[in-house]
Amino acid sequence: MLKNLLSGIRCVQICARQRLVMPPVRFFSPAKKQVAKAQPSPIESLVQSLKDEYTLEKEKYGGFAEGEDFIKGSGFALTDNKDTTEIKLTRNVGDKIVQITYQASEAFNDDDMPELEGEEKEQEEGKEEENENKSRAEFFISVKGKDGSGLLFTCVSENADLHIYNVTYSKDVESLLKESSASKDDSLYIGPSFDQLDEKLQNAFFDYLASLGITDKLLAYIECSSADKEQRLYMNLSLIHISEPTRLGMISYAVFCLKKKKKKK
Repeated sequence: MLKNLLSGIRCVQICARQRLVMPPVRFFSPAKKQVAKAQPSPIESLVQSLKDEYTLEKEKYGGFAEGEDFIKGSGFALTDNKDTTEIKLTRNVGDKIVQITYQASEAFNDDDMPELEGEEKEQEEGKEEENENKSRAEFFISVKGKDGSGLLFTCVSENADLHIYNVTYSKDVESLLKESSASKDDSLYIGPSFDQLDEKLQNAFFDYLASLGITDKLLAYIECSSADKEQRLYMNLSLIHISEPTRLGMISYAVFCLKKKKKKK
């Protein structure tokens, strides 16, 4: 015992001279029998994480009561299937059927943006301040008669300010709307660029849409309801088609599949 103690003291003295860091001295307590806790399986951990995320999002979600009150007096009928991203607003104006079709908006994730430095960083920070309160939604407005023919407008609203990309006439507006919504093919013709039209004609189109009930308040509703829809879908964790990996869309689908297999066993 004394020999070991002296050996330890020499070791400390040598380390002090060489300016080395001594490893920590461990003092072991008498061995005790430890009961190992049962670890949750990966699927159980995943399900619990999803529950925690849902609880957090639900606490932050304030609802959209103002939107519900607005739409009741707007003259538009709301179609909102809880299992899809699509929202439709429909109303009859004379012999025309006006329909607005749009999707749940996805939150912009600036974590994916490359890190900037110097002057570029300052410019980007300035843009962030300008866009801090900006809301945006893209949508289609179709105006058709009883025979199905009419106009299709491709639009975007930013802070309740209407912008029209294109306008076109079709003998079958419903089919054109479906093609325009689903297709990413640039060869599909959906009318001339709106800003290339004569200014007088542009103003006439804006006035016509206003007469159909496309007001600033309705545009604000579209922007807000689009974001609200995305939040509700996220909380339900029922969407599979979500671009952001952090949105857990594929994970929720995996949980569904795993639970299904578990039940079969």
